[in-house]
Amino acid sequence: MSSPSVSVCMPVYNTERYVAEAVERILAQTFGDFEFIIIDDGSTDGSRAILERYTKKDDRIRLISRSNNGIVGARNEALEMARGELIAVMDSDDVALPERLEVQLAYQGALRGRMLGQRGPVHRRGWALPLRGIPRPWKRW
Repeated sequence: MSSPSVSVCMPVYNTERYVAEAVERILAQTFGDFEFIIIDDGSTDGSRAILERYTKKDDRIRLISRSNNGIVGARNEALEMARGELIAVMDSDDVALPERLEVQLAYQGALRGRMLGQRGPVHRRGWALPLRGIPRPWKRW
């Protein structure tokens, strides 16, 4: 099995109201060479059932369900599982534009970090990277 270009990592905890839209927005990306790692961090609402339905529909999703350990633990677990060259972070109540991954990948050569946040570049250790001299395609949104 070849490695995807991007690993999208999303921790989930009790976001039944928002998680379906977050998942749909990632699955509808114009760039499709990604894996979608979702860590259900012990949700007690209907989040897990929603995620299981999507997992059956799309083989890019890797769903891990475990007892609650907190968002940091869930995000770190997803990062450890990531096989992609680049990592995109998504929260379960985020809404991604359809071109998010495509635009971020188009500019990845200008970025020194290896992680792409919702609003721009982030170093793998979580530090925000300076945007001086880096094109900002998301400004048009």
